[in-house]
Amino acid sequence: MISWVCIGIVWFWVQGANGSPDRAFDVSAESRAPERTVAPVTTHSNLTRLADSVLEIWPSPETWAWSWGQGVMSYGLLRATAVTGDRKYADHVQRFLDAHIDSSGRLSEWPLFPDRVAPSIATFGMLRLTGDPRYAEVCDFLAEWLMNEAPRSRDGGWFHLPLLDAQWVDTLFMTTVFLAAYGDYVGREDYTHEALRQHELLAGNLYSVEDQLYWHAWDQDGLLSPWATPWRHHSTAFWARGNGWAVSSLARVLSRSDPAWVEYAPARERLEATLGRLWGLQDVQSGHWWTVLDEPGRPFNYTETTATALIVEASIRAARFDLTLEPDRAGVRAGLAAIQERLVEDGQGRTRVVGASIGTNPSGYWGYALIPTWPDRMWGIGAVLMLLSELSEVSG
Repeated sequence: MISWVCIGIVWFWVQGANGSPDRAFDVSAESRAPERTVAPVTTHSNLTRLADSVLEIWPSPETWAWSWGQGVMSYGLLRATAVTGDRKYADHVQRFLDAHIDSSGRLSEWPLFPDRVAPSIATFGMLRLTGDPRYAEVCDFLAEWLMNEAPRSRDGGWFHLPLLDAQWVDTLFMTTVFLAAYGDYVGREDYTHEALRQHELLAGNLYSVEDQLYWHAWDQDGLLSPWATPWRHHSTAFWARGNGWAVSSLARVLSRSDPAWVEYAPARERLEATLGRLWGLQDVQSGHWWTVLDEPGRPFNYTETTATALIVEASIRAARFDLTLEPDRAGVRAGLAAIQERLVEDGQGRTRVVGASIGTNPSGYWGYALIPTWPDRMWGIGAVLMLLSELSEVSG
């Protein structure tokens, strides 16, 4: 039996890797807060300004770790290439990927846990763009790892971390977006079906039907996580960014799924219900969502950029694929204006994203409210790039 000391070491190692800013790759970006000069209000210009700024702020993608923040931002850069046609954003991503993939298509990293699968989304995007068989090798490897080796709970749902028996809502974006898309691309229906099935399995433990929102995490036995007990297995507050991950990924997976699958109808109903609930929680004054969704204005609670970008983007995308009704246009406009205010220019004319919280572990109210925001979080930038790309496609 694993001792509590070993569990503690693993817990703090993993949280250090996933819960804190990665100062090895963006020290320059964190040197000071950017000046609060709002960038011009044009979706396409904001997209190119932000993507260009990423290339300036992080000129050496070869140094990026193979992890979730880098995976989300790389996906955002590839979306920018798809919309603008400018290959330089994809070239930047390719330099990141090729630092971890050798000439034979062997990945230098071992997945270990689902967060470390997140760059697979960008790997698949690069495969589609270049046709390079090295990327197909990596996609095959990661897809098979998810299907056969990823740690699972007793009901078959993926755990988030090694050794600890917990599921996190973050897992849905970091894994199923890739698996569904790659399965569709190579004609592996079992991949795409498993992506949707994982949404149902994790929702069974993480989704509150009464509240129509997702908990951040669930512990199988309620024993190994500080936020869980044997009689309450889930975390105790509704975290905005986690719900953003859930709806953004589910909109993508459903758009590639067969409506005849038994999981399809309940998943679609849940997407519509969750988005409806989320729009009811949008802050009227700011256009954002509070980091603890259903406790607006409580001390230290704040509105969070990543969540706003993900929720608005997921709503627009879901409507575009006829998965849900079109969201309220006034709410969308307010959300877009809110994101616009979080795009600021520094003294060098670079667009920076502010108001995204640093890596966040499952907790109760105070555990979320006391997590600080920091400029240029990769996941925040990636989410904003996704939103601006989606808007450019809809309006273009």
